[in-house]
Amino acid sequence: MSHLTPPQTLTREEICHLIDNCAYFCCLPSRDLDSLEQDLQTTSEPILPDSERDVYIRIQIEDGGNMIGNSSCYGLKKRLPQTETPVIQECKLLANLSGREHFNRI
Repeated sequence: MSHLTPPQTLTREEICHLIDNCAYFCCLPSRDLDSLEQDLQTTSEPILPDSERDVYIRIQIEDGGNMIGNSSCYGLKKRLPQTETPVIQECKLLANLSGREHFNRI
């Protein structure tokens, strides 16, 4: 995760890899992010290449409306737009796991 830095663009394969390797995820409209992010406790510590700590990654997908509300990784990947270039907007270490109740558990 240390190689992911905002505002980095991602390929479809990179997004699918992130989806396949996440423990929690949530796909919602950007207007709903503030309330979700307020419950997360992040740290400004750097993400080390060998770190096993949990990371919060926010990815903007402009034409991702069909992905909203999906509760499965398969559904997210299936509805991932073919022509869109997703952009990482946030990538931060989590200080703890509080706030994860807003996310779907894999």
